[in-house]
Amino acid sequence: MKETKISLRCKQTLRDDVSDQGDEMKNAIFLAVASLTLVFCLLSWLPRVSAQSESEEPPVRSVNTHLTDSERRGEGLFLQRCSLCHLPKVSKPYKSFGPNLTGVLKGATPAKEKAVRLFINNGVPDQMPGFQYALNSSDMDDLINYLKTL
Repeated sequence: MKETKISLRCKQTLRDDVSDQGDEMKNAIFLAVASLTLVFCLLSWLPRVSAQSESEEPPVRSVNTHLTDSERRGEGLFLQRCSLCHLPKVSKPYKSFGPNLTGVLKGATPAKEKAVRLFINNGVPDQMPGFQYALNSSDMDDLINYLKTL
């Protein structure tokens, strides 16, 4: 009888070992399939990303389609450097930090244009930073040309 109990225990242990090995095998197969699926997804996504990075930069979209190249570059500079303070806010508080620049250089005389250039270059302490080191002369020309369109 003792031998029967031992042999039954051995058989049960053997079954448990086979069952554990089966579970381990299932887990290993699942991990392999999941890994291959992930690799396939990444490889199918990679050509799209590299094609985007190799393509030219997307054109800057302008609201005003009648701008010259210089005015478009100026618009980009304005949006990049000036818009934080000089465009109206869309969330509360709605007030912008700096004045709205619409019409500032519309039909301006050369003297007024020169004054605006100096103002942009030097800024005003505690109110507006100066851009003398951030904008070269061609950037300044482009920005002034854009401000004339506002």
